[in-house]
Amino acid sequence: MMNEGIHNRDVDEGSRGHHNNRSYRQFRITNFRNIGIDREERLTINRSSRAGELGDLTIIVGPNNSGKSNIMAAIRAYSRQSFIDADTPEWPVGGTRVPKVSFEVGAPDLTPNYEEVDGAHLYVGTLQEYAGRTAGITVEVLQSVLASNVRTAEYVEGGMMVESKDLSTIGQKLSSSAKSDAERIVRDICLELPKKTGWAKTFVFLMDGRISAHNDEEAFTGVGRFKIYNYDSDISYSQKDLVCDPLNPNKFCSCMLNAIGISKTEVANYYDSYGKMKTKRTLRMIENVINEKLESVSDRFNSMYYSDEVGYSFNVYLESNSMELNISKGNKTLKLDNQSTGFKWFFNFFFGLLQGYPLESGDIILMDEPATGLHVSGQIELRRFLKEFAVKNQVSFVIATHSPFLIDCDHLDEVRVVTRDENGLSHIENNFLTVDSEDSSRDSDKMDSILGALTVGRHIILSPDSRVVFVEGITDYNYLTAFKHLFGIEGITFLPIGGVKKDHLASKLRKIASDPILIVDSDKAGYIAKEKDGNGKMGIDVIALSDIDPSFMRDINQDNYKSCAEGARGFTIEDLFSKTDFENIVGGSKESNQSAVIKTYIGEYGPRFSEETRTNFRKVFDYLKQEFME
Repeated sequence: MMNEGIHNRDVDEGSRGHHNNRSYRQFRITNFRNIGIDREERLTINRSSRAGELGDLTIIVGPNNSGKSNIMAAIRAYSRQSFIDADTPEWPVGGTRVPKVSFEVGAPDLTPNYEEVDGAHLYVGTLQEYAGRTAGITVEVLQSVLASNVRTAEYVEGGMMVESKDLSTIGQKLSSSAKSDAERIVRDICLELPKKTGWAKTFVFLMDGRISAHNDEEAFTGVGRFKIYNYDSDISYSQKDLVCDPLNPNKFCSCMLNAIGISKTEVANYYDSYGKMKTKRTLRMIENVINEKLESVSDRFNSMYYSDEVGYSFNVYLESNSMELNISKGNKTLKLDNQSTGFKWFFNFFFGLLQGYPLESGDIILMDEPATGLHVSGQIELRRFLKEFAVKNQVSFVIATHSPFLIDCDHLDEVRVVTRDENGLSHIENNFLTVDSEDSSRDSDKMDSILGALTVGRHIILSPDSRVVFVEGITDYNYLTAFKHLFGIEGITFLPIGGVKKDHLASKLRKIASDPILIVDSDKAGYIAKEKDGNGKMGIDVIALSDIDPSFMRDINQDNYKSCAEGARGFTIEDLFSKTDFENIVGGSKESNQSAVIKTYIGEYGPRFSEETRTNFRKVFDYLKQEFME
């Protein structure tokens, strides 16, 4: 369904898995079954809320009974805007818990004036902004004109509340009747506000001139206009499904007819005409009507799946008692059963979901265990296709899976690990780090969270043919992986850790990969790690950026790091970008979300990077190749 609501700007930086980047889309879940009982849980869907960057995968993994299904159920509850009895948590005993699911968008670049009020109201402007359009018009004048025209208002504490639909009606009325400058400004207010905030159901004009907007649904809040679809992964069409009785069409033929806007009644009327005429010519005329409409279906299929000049086409062939869909490519007729796994999966996906529901930018598609029944290479192909499809069509897939082959080590930012604590409560980890804890008493190998959830060994996730290189954090991991893809480099897998100030770091890394390499910044922490664990002393090679190139250094170097002044600058991965690129492309930020977006859209960002940036990153890969891979 289409969701309308607001987004909250309440950001708890200490929340589990929450990121600092203010551009994102996520679900917030409280008191839903066993989720969000002791604290609110958040499921990040997108690392950006900007137009053109809304396509991505969210892959939910976790052991059986960890809560994956409950997370998917929470999103479905949000979609239908209602809860069922089973959604209300059973504990604490004797207590009352009210489920709540909201959708939050962090979009500082899109909505700079929004400010939270009591967790539900957002300021969307001021009357002063409108008064300033014409000399001599004051806030008080506008308030008076508003009050005289908005007769449906409800006066609440601090201001006047008006429904969005009533504002639109008043604006249309004033479009023809406004005579004064003040009336024309009020007309603009009434017409612009509902369009500016399509999610808002009511507006409050406060006495101090501020305008706030909110949604009446307390349990379900969201922003923008998007749809959530639940894909039935069990749909699997075969060649025999492409043939049906035209007067009693099967599931596939019904979907195909629906896609081209032809009802069963129309088909029956066509065949009634044929029954009276009894000529093949009548059938061919009916075919032409259907096939003309199918041309747009073929075009859409090819635009989403096929990139070569010669695409696929669909045509219907009619007989007196049958209707059959033919698939062809060029002059060659194809049998569905003989096509590749990827083609058959997309064919099922296309006619099972896409043709019934025209997807738009920002839409979300839920998929439970989509890879069931596919062989290993088919699962890998499926993940790659879903990623490319999501990016191309600007939709987001949320996938719950047990398959390790839907996880790509170059895209660990897609993974959300669900765990269940000793009290039976589910928690969501949105950000992946290979080693996260500074507490040496804990098992801090986060790779185990994924491996345990998928019941597989490390060799399934980490290719034995690829050299593992650890980096200090998520942004380093994303940027280096992005340029690895941009340069077309193979044989290296980067993995992020949560900083180098950890006990027994070398032994932890050796648990994950044999002969590990660690790249650190040219700063005090990096040089300390190099002295402590580097030079092969602990079975690990620690490389400071200054080892790669002496110019990759600022105030701190190998000789003075123990005595450097407070505030002395080190050289980080972000310093590999030219100053201009870092400000204009990266956004001048070291936040992990932007780095993940650049990695996902490196094909678009890549050509924008300067030669200086490219050269600096290339030096990192040349060093790794020369020292460790030849």
